[in-house]
Amino acid sequence: MCGRFVTFTVGDDLRDALSDVPGLAPVAADGHLPGQRWNVAPTMPVVALARPDHGDGGDAGAGD
Repeated sequence: MCGRFVTFTVGDDLRDALSDVPGLAPVAADGHLPGQRWNVAPTMPVVALARPDHGDGGDAGAGD
């Protein structure tokens, strides 16, 4: 069972929670958001946040 986790904040609830994070741009899904799962297997899709590449040549996330 190593490496498994759960997803319990999904869909509109997840977008609402992320809107309260200071400094975070508005979040938009680029596809279907998976629903609640109490046993997410390694091959199942999950939600991830990514920063856009602004082409500044710096390390994304360095020092953040």
